[in-house]
Amino acid sequence: MKVANLFGPLRRRTTYYTYAVRARAVRLFARLRTSPGGKKKLLILDPSLAEYVGHHAEFARIIVRVLSSEFDVKVYGNFCARTGLLARLGIRPVFFGSIYPPSRGSDFETVYYAMTQSLIQGLRQVYKEDLDPSTIAVMHTATIFQLGGLAEWLSTLAPSRRPKVLVIFHQPLESGITDAKKWPQAFSIARRAVDILAAAGTVRFASLSGSLAECISEQFNQPCAVMPLPVRWPNKDRIMLDAFRPTFGFFGGFRLDKGAALLAEAIPRFAARYDDVRFIVHAPLAESDQQALQRLEGIPRVELIRTSFRDKDSYFAHFLRASCILLPYDPVMYAVRVSAVLLEALGLGRMIITTKGTSLEAELNKRVAPAFLMSRFSADDLFGCLEQARVVLLRGTQTPTVNLKVMDRHSPGGFCAALVALMS
Repeated sequence: MKVANLFGPLRRRTTYYTYAVRARAVRLFARLRTSPGGKKKLLILDPSLAEYVGHHAEFARIIVRVLSSEFDVKVYGNFCARTGLLARLGIRPVFFGSIYPPSRGSDFETVYYAMTQSLIQGLRQVYKEDLDPSTIAVMHTATIFQLGGLAEWLSTLAPSRRPKVLVIFHQPLESGITDAKKWPQAFSIARRAVDILAAAGTVRFASLSGSLAECISEQFNQPCAVMPLPVRWPNKDRIMLDAFRPTFGFFGGFRLDKGAALLAEAIPRFAARYDDVRFIVHAPLAESDQQALQRLEGIPRVELIRTSFRDKDSYFAHFLRASCILLPYDPVMYAVRVSAVLLEALGLGRMIITTKGTSLEAELNKRVAPAFLMSRFSADDLFGCLEQARVVLLRGTQTPTVNLKVMDRHSPGGFCAALVALMS
């Protein structure tokens, strides 16, 4: 199967010829820009960097903003990246496709081979002058499907051109492999790629979750560091510290793995029983289960936000309106995955409802925080937690307190400091 057939552009706004012309112009402009003298280079390698919103753009902005004073930061992204994003981040477009496999269709071997070849084609376009043993190349969001491409690219570079490579995982290795019977084969292929990477040069693996780091370390037989999640917090003078109110908030995409179906069942019942509660539900259409979302339409005192926030300040303005953050996540899907929303709730002193058996529970166990845990991933358990939280919220005797330790560690500076330390 041809790579181009399986992984076309993320968005076909113009013809391939137009993309090629634009790419040449961007690459020429990048070559004309003078690099800061004496600085080591840091490369961001992200095939999925294309849109203004989302964590791919967020990570790129953070790394560029924090580390540009210390490194000559170069950003390599997707050919289909928005024009404004190309200009703002100085993106060098070299990748087609994405880091994520198609959600349905071809089997693992076909997808893995196609994504490997697609990634290699992009990596071979990285400028030679950006590559030497002092360069740090960061793939801040990786899946199992990038390991083969990284291994072949790094091992075929001349030793004098091989950078130090940091690969960060956000999700378990089996994510994106729909047939569980293929997991052992996939892990075996991944281990071979990791062995090639380790033999080729300085390669580090990391995750944003301690539980996930342990799993990956065991699967690869390689150390896997735990990195702080970079959160761009609001200015401290904008953080509302009013007494708790019976206002519940859900943020981050109204998906089934985040409990959308449970919320769609529990919220209407809860709002009908109690007329003193309010709900704020962030449900961008592209990131939400439409069937679950429809069940919340027209429910009194339920505010639906159907678009993505234009920036972090807008996001936190709504986030801080809620006294209790709803995180009724699937314990299977979130056994080891990290949650940025949980860290935001912890840092900003919000009450929390989440599910036992998740990495979120493990994170809560590390510190004292006002939280209610669902014993089961069910609407009834969610309803029970909502009732417990409402009682506490109505007392009005508690005031949220910011957690400066969480805010300092899980910050752009904390993330970038950990990155540099790991690669030194």
